[in-house]
Amino acid sequence: MKKCNSCTKCCDGSLRGEAYGHNFYPGKPCFFLILNSGCTIYEERPNPQCTEYFCLWITEEKIPEFLKPNKSDCLASIVNYGGVIQIHVIKTGKNFDIKYLEWYKEFARMNKKDLSWNIDGEIGWQGSDKLEKAVKKYFKINFKLYNFMNYF
Repeated sequence: MKKCNSCTKCCDGSLRGEAYGHNFYPGKPCFFLILNSGCTIYEERPNPQCTEYFCLWITEEKIPEFLKPNKSDCLASIVNYGGVIQIHVIKTGKNFDIKYLEWYKEFARMNKKDLSWNIDGEIGWQGSDKLEKAVKKYFKINFKLYNFMNYF
């Protein structure tokens, strides 16, 4: 299994969570984080948001080194939105390049996985009819999604 080492993108304020009464969210890193070093309470970190979260780069061996979140400023996670499990990609910093999102789009297509993303306010999806229905229900829309590309 790959190792986080100095990558702290999941704790730097790119994601939302709470650790022992301290909220973290976009723009506000975890209270217990030392940037580019790690968690000061790693052995006692809270459940489930800290002990059970692993980015897709860690869990999926096929994802190359250049997409490690602290190198690419691109964080991919497995999420459940509207009952549909999918890959979700976000931009986490200024070094993000659109080619990283394109890599995940192709990866999702080749592996028949649903994909969603939020990059600089652009929200997009590709994947199954089930995902499209969940997105329409969540956002209460009744038209074909512009960013939606049905691959399977």
